[in-house]
Amino acid sequence: MAKAKKGTIAPKPAEPTKPAKQQVKLLNEAERKAWVAAKRQGVGRVAYELIVAGKLSNAEILEAVKKQFKNAKDKDGKPVAVNTTMACIAWYRSHARQAGVIA
Repeated sequence: MAKAKKGTIAPKPAEPTKPAKQQVKLLNEAERKAWVAAKRQGVGRVAYELIVAGKLSNAEILEAVKKQFKNAKDKDGKPVAVNTTMACIAWYRSHARQAGVIA
């Protein structure tokens, strides 16, 4: 870049352009059910099922997940805390949206 003369303002460098977001093709009802069914049984699958149903907010989904897994135990039969948060539910919703399962 050429050096600007004293007392003049140098031109700003061009801002980088962001790549265009790709349009996600939404899955049909059968594909949605298959996508959810492919997930292993656990907190995530329950969250996905409730998200795909489309009737509950993130807070309601979190409450339902915690209620369903309140007596969760590990493979040795010891109680396990369910550490699912609102951020987890938001991630599941975002992941489903990126996969084209929800709009």
